[in-house]
Amino acid sequence: MICRKQLHLYPGSGPCKPCKRAACAAYYRKNVGIILPRILAREQTTEGRIRKADYVSRRREIPRVRIRQLALGARRRANQKNLKFSDVIIDSFSANPPMMCACCRRKLDYSMRRGRNCGASPSFDRVDNSSGYIVSNVQVICWRCNSIKKDATLTELKGLVRYMQEYTQ
Repeated sequence: MICRKQLHLYPGSGPCKPCKRAACAAYYRKNVGIILPRILAREQTTEGRIRKADYVSRRREIPRVRIRQLALGARRRANQKNLKFSDVIIDSFSANPPMMCACCRRKLDYSMRRGRNCGASPSFDRVDNSSGYIVSNVQVICWRCNSIKKDATLTELKGLVRYMQEYTQ
């Protein structure tokens, strides 16, 4: 199907995303004098601030929203380090967020505890750190596994396993 303005292909009924965004932006520009004072007045009250903080914290715990935040952070890091970043990552992981760590098979915890990651929080792992954030190089693993793996080589990890096996028996 083609959107109402005959500009974009889209699946479904109603306006496509680009047309909807443009309509929302035009409405905001037209009514900014009414909308902005309402938002500011609401945020100045204690109830308004509590409501907003509650909304933000609840929204952050939705797996697809959390994965999108991780992907946007990965995009920022890729730009800083001049690495490749594929936008397909955002769509593929957001559409079906993994529930288990790809490394240790632990259940991922998408909630934010006091705004911080816990050991079971999801994180993006580049399998090959010399390569960028592309679909074939990125896995979602728990924060604990990623922090252990962060800058260790395979020989260092094997040595750690050998040490732990030797002294825990």
